Amino acid sequence: MRKLLLGATAALGLAALAPAANALPIFIGYSTNGGATITDFAGSGSDASASVTGFTTAGFTINLSATGSPTFNQPNFGSNTLTVRSTGSGSIILYASETGITTLPSAFTSGFSNNPLSDTNVTEATYAGANVKYSLTNLLATSLLAPGTTSSATTATPAGLPATYSLTETYAITFGAGGGVVNATILEIGRIPEPMSIALLGAGLLGLGVVKRKRAA
Repeated sequence: MRKLLLGATAALGLAALAPAANALPIFIGYSTNGGATITDFAGSGSDASASVTGFTTAGFTINLSATGSPTFNQPNFGSNTLTVRSTGSGSIILYASETGITTLPSAFTSGFSNNPLSDTNVTEATYAGANVKYSLTNLLATSLLAPGTTSSATTATPAGLPATYSLTETYAITFGAGGGVVNATILEIGRIPEPMSIALLGAGLLGLGVVKRKRAA
């Protein structure tokens, strides 16, 4: 927890590196056990950030927060904290979207981390698309993460992306028979001059994703 708080502070420091931006809507939602419908959490559509704490559905207990512009400046987007607990087997996909983005960088860097505390399968992904929530039109990066690992990828901005667009991050989690707990993070930033982009991504992942693995309570 201490490392998570330190990492959140480091990541939020990104805001000081560029002029302030207008607050953009953040949406968060979920679908369970292969369902096609994405259900919004209460608080979706809030400016700059949205969060859910202790929400329970279909045997899952969910904590998720997402932060966009500002605190981050366009087009930086980070779903900073995710914790999902399950009492048994099952699958869930968590979604976080920021809409109204107008800055088109040359590329996006997506950073992923995963700290499952039990028998789980976690796939994380980032997308750019039309200016609507949960648009999965253009896959930027994805990673199936082994326990306690991080990864990153840089992807050129998709051709034909509209002048006003959305960024979406997804966490697809499958729990084994015993259920358990997953902590995971995604940090997504637009390309900025090197080597600063590498340093910022590293700082965000260090704090947001590196949590000592321990057995679920």
